Amino acid sequence: MKILTATLTLILTLAAGSVSFAQCPQSNCCGTHHCNACDNGSHAKRRHHNSNNDYLVSNFKVYYRGQVVEGATASSFSVIGEGYAKDNFRVFYKGQKIDGATASSFTLLGCGYAKDSFKVFYKGKKMDGATASSFTLLGEGYTKDSFRVFYKGQKIDDATASSFTLLGRGYAKDSFRVFYKGKKIDGATASSFVVLGNGYAKDNFSTYYKGNKI
Repeated sequence: MKILTATLTLILTLAAGSVSFAQCPQSNCCGTHHCNACDNGSHAKRRHHNSNNDYLVSNFKVYYRGQVVEGATASSFSVIGEGYAKDNFRVFYKGQKIDGATASSFTLLGCGYAKDSFKVFYKGKKMDGATASSFTLLGEGYTKDSFRVFYKGQKIDDATASSFTLLGRGYAKDSFRVFYKGKKIDGATASSFVVLGNGYAKDNFSTYYKGNKI
């Protein structure tokens, strides 16, 4: 009887070890602080799905939401966070291979952004023109490198990176122009522009609501 019990215990232990949920190294990598920085807090007020739990390694295969992740190597597979994952040679976003990404240097920046030594990605797509070595997150979807400014992965035309600053509530500015959610506010005066809250802002001459003059 003791032999039978030991054998059953061993079988159950081995079976449990063959299935694992690939977890993000940081269990709270999409917590409230992250959501506030990316989406001005609105996302934190909603219940949201943790995509880190969508990956599963089982029987030498990798799955994402029930579908096999083609080309993934189970033995070296790990979740990076926010839908990103990698093995020793490839990088994935929500189960799809990211073409051109270098696994060995691939790191998560947050808010959908990630990079390797030479390229920057937003939600799994390579960002044209972004310089990885100087790329930084400003918050609320805004990012920049030494020469360009971006909003949610798209380059903002006419924005000056060296003087670009986040004001908050979707607003940002450089030395000469003001922006709301990545779009320039025509006629706004950057030197006197201030955010009032609840979508409102003003300069010395006009008042604005969600980027529009009122």
